[in-house]
Amino acid sequence: MEVRDVSPEIPLRPPRLFLPTTNGRGRGGGMNNVMWSSKLEADYLGNLTLEPAHSRGISSLKFHPNGTCLCSAGADGFIFLWNHVNGGRERQLLGHQLGVDEVQWSNDGRFLASASDDRTVKIWDVEKGVCIRTMRGHEISAFSCAWNVQGNMIASGGADGMVIYWDTRTGTFIRTVACHTSYPVTSLEFHKDSHILLSASTDGLCRIWEVATGHCLKTLVEQSNPMVGSARFSPNGRYILVSHVNSSIKLWDYLRTKEKRAFQGHENEKYCIPASFLCGGRSGEPVSVVSGSEDGKLYVWDVNTRKVLKTLEYHKDVCCATACHPFQRIIASGGLEKDRSIRIWNNL
Repeated sequence: MEVRDVSPEIPLRPPRLFLPTTNGRGRGGGMNNVMWSSKLEADYLGNLTLEPAHSRGISSLKFHPNGTCLCSAGADGFIFLWNHVNGGRERQLLGHQLGVDEVQWSNDGRFLASASDDRTVKIWDVEKGVCIRTMRGHEISAFSCAWNVQGNMIASGGADGMVIYWDTRTGTFIRTVACHTSYPVTSLEFHKDSHILLSASTDGLCRIWEVATGHCLKTLVEQSNPMVGSARFSPNGRYILVSHVNSSIKLWDYLRTKEKRAFQGHENEKYCIPASFLCGGRSGEPVSVVSGSEDGKLYVWDVNTRKVLKTLEYHKDVCCATACHPFQRIIASGGLEKDRSIRIWNNL
């Protein structure tokens, strides 16, 4: 990977097909009738499967910051909150008119942000179960979103490559930045100090932005320039975990411009499948890397040896959405259209 400092004018490749219309990232969702079921399935290891509540594929899964519940979003436009211990559905959030592509918790866990194909970004008061802000500004789908640590700002990324910074107190926009011109912004994340923002895109670039000015500080480019499905900071803020749409995941020391490790073995040639860190306890130290796969499996690697520790099989379609518990070795995974189930993997 090459790092180019302050170079936003990198030539891009010609437009290409991004994602199929039936994927789990909300392409053309719509408010279909939801399929309610209270049937639960648990295996002898204590892993729990929720029968589909979503009528289309699962697009995003996120554990609450203190680990008390799980949020799911789907291409059907619905958002659910779950008790991941007993499988109970605790709340339903209604308001989006098309598929929800991503959900993100605020740092204090009081609020939830959602980005949707209906071109809006919403803020939800989770305790009350109501939408308190609807922010409009994207000309096409809002594909990704992120909170800063203080909770007074949200960044949202559009399918047109635009990133909008929002004031969460008023719902008004602060700044619009053309981060990845004409290419979808597949993920966004603020650094833990909130001074910089990390963006990823199907143009093959990861970029680091100065939040105060909107200036591009660094552009990270893999030599073969594959599409980037997601990128995120490590818990200590020193590394970036990059998921490429070529069946590879890279861990980078972005300050030293050095690739630390590569993780392979899963299948990812078509969808934006995020990778994440699984921590070993309340110390917050990551011990594993986790990713879904287009073969329907969930892969877990040792972060140091890069060896595949576990291959978890359940889903009957692409496993596109995953989430790791903030301090327990618990993983949630969700399948696309032919599956639509949410699986809680315990005792890892």
